[in-house]
Amino acid sequence: MHRRLQACCLAWLAFFPAAVTASPMVPRVTNLSLVDSLTDGAQIFSQADPATLVSGIDLFIRAGVDRQAPHQGGVAGLTAEMLLDMPIRAEPGAPTLNDAIRARGGSLVADVDGQSLHLYLEAKNADLADEAALVAHVLANPHFDNGVFLQAVTSLRKRVAALRSDPLVTGIAMFRDAYYYNSDAGQPPLGTAADLQKIARADAEAFFQYSYRRGGASATLVGDVSPANKAAAKALLLSLAPGASQPIKVVGRQPLAPQTSIISFRNIPAPWVLLGFPAPTPGSDDFGAMLVLDAILQEVFSRASTTSLPSSQQPIGLQYDFHSDPANVILYVDGSVIDESVALRALTTLRLALGSNKLDSTYIDRYKAIAEGCYLTSLASLPQRAAEIDSLANLGLGVNGLNTVLQKIEAVQPRDVQRVLRRYFDASTASFVLPRVGEQR
Repeated sequence: MHRRLQACCLAWLAFFPAAVTASPMVPRVTNLSLVDSLTDGAQIFSQADPATLVSGIDLFIRAGVDRQAPHQGGVAGLTAEMLLDMPIRAEPGAPTLNDAIRARGGSLVADVDGQSLHLYLEAKNADLADEAALVAHVLANPHFDNGVFLQAVTSLRKRVAALRSDPLVTGIAMFRDAYYYNSDAGQPPLGTAADLQKIARADAEAFFQYSYRRGGASATLVGDVSPANKAAAKALLLSLAPGASQPIKVVGRQPLAPQTSIISFRNIPAPWVLLGFPAPTPGSDDFGAMLVLDAILQEVFSRASTTSLPSSQQPIGLQYDFHSDPANVILYVDGSVIDESVALRALTTLRLALGSNKLDSTYIDRYKAIAEGCYLTSLASLPQRAAEIDSLANLGLGVNGLNTVLQKIEAVQPRDVQRVLRRYFDASTASFVLPRVGEQR
C-alpha cells in the first residue's frame, strides 16, 4: 500500500489530472426562506422540497459540550439522551417521547457536538405538526425521574465503550481536547466511562435548565413548508425557556505549543497517526479555498486505495470540521494499512509541491467542480440539509448560507489555494494512538 501511495503522489505531481472546466453557472440551492425571527435572536428557516413525502424540523440549541462545567463530562450527551426517553405525560405507563414518535411512523434523533445540539424530527408530511407538538410538550415539561436517568446512563455506557475501541475517534478526541483548551468543547460529547460514573440526575436537570434556551436557537423546516408545519417549528422554539446560556470557560489550561505530540494506547495492531491543524470557518475569506484544497487531497488519498471507500474507512484521509468555531482539519493515517512514516513523507512532498509550483486555473477549476459536487452531495438527505442550514446561519452566513458556500468555492483562484496551504498547514498537533505492549504488528 505504501508503494501505491508514493506512486500516486509522484504521478499526481508530475502530471496534473486533465482539466475539467467548472460550469460557468454556480449551482444554487433554491426555495430557502427566513420564516420568522423571534425574541432572543431565535430564527425559523425553511427550504421547500415539493417532491418529498416526508418532512423534517432541525432544532438547533446552544446546548453543546462547551456549556458543561469541567467536572461534568458527558452531561450534555446524557441530557439529550434523557430527553428522548422522557414520558410524554406525567402518568404511569405513558410512552416515552421516542416511542411515541416511532409509533406514528416518525423518527427523532439528538446529535450533540462541541458547541450545539441538533434535535431532528422527521415524519410524514401530514403528521409532522402533531409529532412536533409532542416534542414541544416534553421540552416545556421535562421529567427528570430516576428511571429515565438510569436508562440513559446504561445506553450511553454501551456507546462510549464502542467508541473507545475506535482509534480514529480516539485520536480526534485527543486533538480536540488540546485544541479547545479554554472550554469543554473538545471533550467527548457522550463523556467517558469515568464521567458516567460521577454524573448525578440533578446534574442533567441543571444542565437542561441552564442551556436549553431560546437565545441563539433556530429551527429549520425542510420538505412540506405548509403553514401548519411552520407553526410547528415556531412552537418548538417557543417551548424553550427565554434567555441564553454562555460557554463555560476553563481556567488554568494553556494552549499546546506548535508541533506538540499527544500519545494514547489502545488494543490495536498498529499505530494511527493524526495531524491536527487550525482551519477557516465558513465566514472566512479562506473557506472556499480550503474546500478546494480538501478536494485535491481527498482525490490523492482515494487513488492510494484499490477500492472506493467512504472517507471514514480510508486508511489515509482528511476530516474538515468547519461547524465549530474555531474550525479544524485533521489528517489521519492507519498504520495497519499504510506505513505511517512513508505516508507523512509523501504528504510533506505534496504540500511543498502545491505551495511552490504554479497552479493552472483550469486545473483548479477541476477541483472547484469536485468541491461543489461533494458539498451538494452532502446535502442530499433532509436531515443533512436542515442541519447545515441551521449551522451556517448560526455561524453568521444567514438563511442563504448554502449558496454562499457555493459562491465562495466558485470564486477561488490558484493563489488562494496556495495561500491557504501556507497559512494553515504549517505547525500541527500530532496525536499518536499506539498499540499496547504485546499488541504490535
